[in-house]
Order: sequence, then C-alpha cells, then structure tokens
Amino acid sequence: MSESAAHIDDNIEMRIANLLQADPWPFVRSEAAVALAQRAPSAKTDEALIAALDDEALRVRRAVLQAIGRRDSQSGLEIHGGFGEVISLQIFD
Repeated sequence: MSESAAHIDDNIEMRIANLLQADPWPFVRSEAAVALAQRAPSAKTDEALIAALDDEALRVRRAVLQAIGRRDSQSGLEIHGGFGEVISLQIFD
C-alpha cells in the first residue's frame, strides 16, 4: 500500500467508493477506482468495485479491472473463481 493510501481512513474510503458509483464524470470514477486499488481489501470496497464493472464508460471498467487485480481480496477471488479455471476478459471500444 502506498504511503498516501495508508493515510486514507475508512470514512474517506467509503466516500471514494461513492464517487466510483455515482459521480457523473467518467474520469472521476476511474480515478476513484485507481485510489481504491491502493487500499487494503475490504468487503464494502470490493462490492463497490465489482458493481462498477457495469459502468457505461470503458475507461472506468478498465480502471476497475486493474484495481480488482491489484487488490489482495478474498471476495474478489471468490467471484472470479466462479468462472472456471481460465478467465478471459475482452474489452471492446
């Protein structure tokens, strides 16, 4: 975890998760995913990232996928484990 991410308390982390879910600007939502990628795993944040996989903006979905991949999250592993041994993700513009 980066030094700046270590200074984010749980309340701020939830505010960032809310930005990921509700901000009208795709660049804000994608940067929220980047910020959450730096945090230690937590079920609530993992849920917010997973919900954002349905975002209409490609840049947000990419940032979310990268964030999920960077987090050492048990809930993320459980969700991905349901797809089978081989996972293939394709993102189309």
